[in-house]
Amino acid sequence: AAVLAAPPEASYHDALRSFLAAENVQPGFWLKNQLNIAKCYLRLADNHNAAAWLDRLVNTSPESAEDKEVLAEAAALLRKMR
Repeated sequence: AAVLAAPPEASYHDALRSFLAAENVQPGFWLKNQLNIAKCYLRLADNHNAAAWLDRLVNTSPESAEDKEVLAEAAALLRKMR
């Protein structure tokens, strides 16, 4: 039997709050979190803050394959904004 329930609901504001809280716990620990912060700001049409987070990311040295992917995506988003 299938259980039918409404999917969880959250807003970009909620997501941003969570990502920022995680970043405050251990700044720079996970670059993907910083990318998610920038993406939330983009979706909220806050280009100033989005660009600030993306600039910070593209000036970071990658330490893993995932970091390289995150930095490539950040650079692409930054190019689109300019």
